[in-house]
Amino acid sequence: MGSMGGGRRSRAGDTSNASNTGSATSTPIARINQMVDKLYDLRIRLLITPEQSSTWDDFQAMARAWAEEAFRGRMATDEQSALRSMQLRLSETQNRYARMETLNDSVKKLYAILTPDQQRIADQYLPPIIP
Repeated sequence: MGSMGGGRRSRAGDTSNASNTGSATSTPIARINQMVDKLYDLRIRLLITPEQSSTWDDFQAMARAWAEEAFRGRMATDEQSALRSMQLRLSETQNRYARMETLNDSVKKLYAILTPDQQRIADQYLPPIIP
């Protein structure tokens, strides 16, 4: 099946897409790891072929980069002026938007190589994975 990319960190057999409510899932690292686990589960559900692996791996890397950006805490501190704080928020938003565009392009490429059955599975499971 080719490179799976990213190991499974969840409890064995837990393939639900429901969000856990424990404090461990509230940290950025835990949220990223949870998303990576769900992507791993989706890859298994999709039965990604060796020919599809490269495109999947590119998509997964883009999704992880987006999550790292999205889940990272704000850089603003109490010592910054209101103007500087707003500039940082704008910069963060612009960076997030650019990463989302890149992720969207990656999803389009992935979707284009999936079979109709795989597309149906992706339609069901992918949207809740990318917050």
